[in-house]
Amino acid sequence: MTASAWTSTPSESGGAERSRAQLVECARALVHRCSVIFLDEPTSPLTARRPDAVRVMGSLRADGYALGFISHRLDEVLAISDRVTVLRTGPRR
Repeated sequence: MTASAWTSTPSESGGAERSRAQLVECARALVHRCSVIFLDEPTSPLTARRPDAVRVMGSLRADGYALGFISHRLDEVLAISDRVTVLRTGPRR
């Protein structure tokens, strides 16, 4: 995994700090050999680097990690998921 896929550019309105924090948490999970990683809106602070981040998540999945991925961007969810559950206002639909 490359840090550049998760690092925002200064033009991405305040997303740089959140993106770096998520990168650190993901790296921490990998160092501790966690087999399941939950990601809550990991691409929301990103704009130009979003495809790189989706590619990295796909690589993690291909390497055998189980990802819980929360997003409102359906194209990203479908790109890396083999199962999808939609929640709307709490209940499962």
